[in-house]
Amino acid sequence: MKITTPFLPVFWAVALKSIALCPAAIPDGEGTLENDNISSYYEQVTKWINDRVANQPNSISKTGLQLLLNDSIFCKALSQRQFIAKLGAEKIESFAKGSNEKKAFLSELLLNTEFMEHSLEGATPIGRSLREQNNWSIPVSALEIWHHLLSSDPDAKSGIYLKLAIATGLNPPGTGNGGAGQAKTPETPLARYRFYKNSHQNEELFPSFDTLSVWEYRQMVSSNASNADLAWGRKAINTWRPDLRNNELVVNSTSEVWRRNSPIPFKDTFKNVLAGGGKCGPRSSWSVFICQAFGIPAVGVRQPGHVCATYKSTYPNVQPQPGNSWKVVYGRGWHVSKTCGLPGEQFMEEMAARSNLATFMRGERLRWLSGALQSQTESATVLELASSMPPLPKTVVAAPAQQHKPKIATKAGSKPRAGTIRIEAVSFSKATGISTHDCFTGGKQIHNAKYAPGWGSPPNITWTVRVPSTGTYELTLQAAVVNVDQAVNIAVNDGRPVPLSIPNTHGLWQQTLPLTCDLKQGANIINLTRPATQRGLALRYLEFRQKP
Repeated sequence: MKITTPFLPVFWAVALKSIALCPAAIPDGEGTLENDNISSYYEQVTKWINDRVANQPNSISKTGLQLLLNDSIFCKALSQRQFIAKLGAEKIESFAKGSNEKKAFLSELLLNTEFMEHSLEGATPIGRSLREQNNWSIPVSALEIWHHLLSSDPDAKSGIYLKLAIATGLNPPGTGNGGAGQAKTPETPLARYRFYKNSHQNEELFPSFDTLSVWEYRQMVSSNASNADLAWGRKAINTWRPDLRNNELVVNSTSEVWRRNSPIPFKDTFKNVLAGGGKCGPRSSWSVFICQAFGIPAVGVRQPGHVCATYKSTYPNVQPQPGNSWKVVYGRGWHVSKTCGLPGEQFMEEMAARSNLATFMRGERLRWLSGALQSQTESATVLELASSMPPLPKTVVAAPAQQHKPKIATKAGSKPRAGTIRIEAVSFSKATGISTHDCFTGGKQIHNAKYAPGWGSPPNITWTVRVPSTGTYELTLQAAVVNVDQAVNIAVNDGRPVPLSIPNTHGLWQQTLPLTCDLKQGANIINLTRPATQRGLALRYLEFRQKP
């Protein structure tokens, strides 16, 4: 989509020349469009399509229709007509009025079948009745956003980033599901586009991000969260619960949103949704948010007396609803659900149809053709034939390899200070209610989940630490928690347990304040227990430093 002519005196003429490659070209088209009359161009493209159909023998048949759709020029004409129809000729003219730069930009759009078809795919509503009525439209505001994004970044003109830019124009940030934690002021479309592009280039998103359609990207870029929160959400999961990256199950972190009335205000950040908790509304908001943070499409779901969420899984066989790509989570099944304006079962039918995008788009192109044909009989026949044509081969996308394993070595800065004794958390001699995970930045870590087996049965975790001399030491934990009011009890040897408060680290590693304890030369037993009211705790290591 490189713009080679920055100032076109007759911008629609360029688009017309692409159609004029056909033997049945529109006569005198360039002269008709000299006054930027997109309405006249729309009429001429419509006539050209009808003439093309009339001139092809046996065109209104399954074989004839497929021949037409195999013709790239014919497909471009169909896309141009539908693109203009859905934006509105007068609105397009108003957008470009007085700006040669915008006229040139629009000329390039009308020459780019990939752009137009991606835009139409993304804007086509879900719901068969809505598609059949064909009354939907594309807001002209999308043109403004597309112009800005494609002018700002050459990478936005092809491939994944083209689809990402189109989705951002159709659903700019702040147009997604409302609810707890959303930013008070939405991000700009350019900031949101750059956020996901940079995240993708830095391999911070799940691999399934590469395989999405424009409609699916819309269910991500529209997030009402701030970019800072989206980045934090990824980092918190990677640090505190890296195991949830397996099978892209980060949505399961919703279990850690404490089901209660939050004791703290959310203050327009998802950090406080996780810290304070909430009932079905905030939990639904979190489910959608954390999926979007990792590049997974997700939307809210309504059920009788309840709200929850759905997300697209690249691993259909995981729970819940094994076999379904779109999972309704933290609620009942699809039979009592409603999302995107559809009952749950209809939504699933639509997602199944869109899962074979080649067949879906062939059906939509034939719908565009039906709308362009002047003969009502031919128009109806095209729709009838479209519904009975055999499916096209489906592109099979293998489940991506998981990237939950360490990506980088432990940083040198994390080495213990001189004179400090470090005990890795995984070096416990006895434990109940804990799991061991690969640390995202290298090494191992442990996690004591809420309500884990053996919860609160002392000792919960036991370590042995050897020190060179008897004395008073300061003990700190490298810990990560996501809730307020967290604490552990530490007992040394046969001593009584002493409470150690753990501040809310928002899922990131942080050292606790030091706890003073007396250790003897040689081996010492460290017992850690937790009250039953505590939430999930991740531990990386313990450190001991002798006081002078």
